[in-house]
Amino acid sequence: MPRARVRRVGARTTLRESDEEEQTDGGEFRAQGKTRVEIACGLGPANESTLRVVRGRVSIRLLARIAAMIAVVDYEAGNAPSVVAALRHIGHEGSLVSTREELEAADKIILPGVGSAGATLDSLKKLDLLGSLESRTRAGVPFLGICVGLQVLFDHSEEGDVPCLGWFRGRVRRFSSASVRVPQIGWNSAVATRSHPILEGVPRESHFYFVNSYYVVPEDADLTLCGAEYGVPFTAMIARDNVFATQFHVEKSGPLGLQILRNFVKS
Repeated sequence: MPRARVRRVGARTTLRESDEEEQTDGGEFRAQGKTRVEIACGLGPANESTLRVVRGRVSIRLLARIAAMIAVVDYEAGNAPSVVAALRHIGHEGSLVSTREELEAADKIILPGVGSAGATLDSLKKLDLLGSLESRTRAGVPFLGICVGLQVLFDHSEEGDVPCLGWFRGRVRRFSSASVRVPQIGWNSAVATRSHPILEGVPRESHFYFVNSYYVVPEDADLTLCGAEYGVPFTAMIARDNVFATQFHVEKSGPLGLQILRNFVKS
């Protein structure tokens, strides 16, 4: 028996039955009476409990949400492929993007990062992505920064003495090598300062994987969602409206890191 398939082409989602496509005048795709639908956007086979199928019709809004484009910014200096692999592990497809046009089509944006704040910003400038990152985020698109992807959101970094994006007031400081080994590499405990949907299913105190020599110091303490200690207390995660960012690597933090990633995809 042929199956209906949902495919995303750019910003367009189509439902295919064999080689035929049909769209109703009401803005819904017709599944020709089938209630089993296979999602061709990396989610695998799904049944009627996954999709709202009524009299052979699937809501285009629901299909668009399932086929949402998760943009993982690829600026050749980050750990973008690892993030895409983590998304695939939890049943979602991430798209490596490196152009403004791709960012403009994104339904969610992830900015991973390793290395320095200065190199990250230089790469984003070279690709002409800074304007689209800010405009899409201001438009309400969910954003997740990881590691350096957190640090560049603030005003200034001591690493290279560089100005950053300034989405939030605050500075990025270096751990003191007089008191701890720098960089911090390995597992560390982080404690949530409040409940939040992005932390659903994550214990208040959890261990995550860190690789960092620098840490953010927000001017607004309410921005911090999780705190940790490494010689000094520091912000391990922030949350404000549609913007989330972690100092730890969610893609390397085992089941709890993947749970945060899963919650972000649902946001």
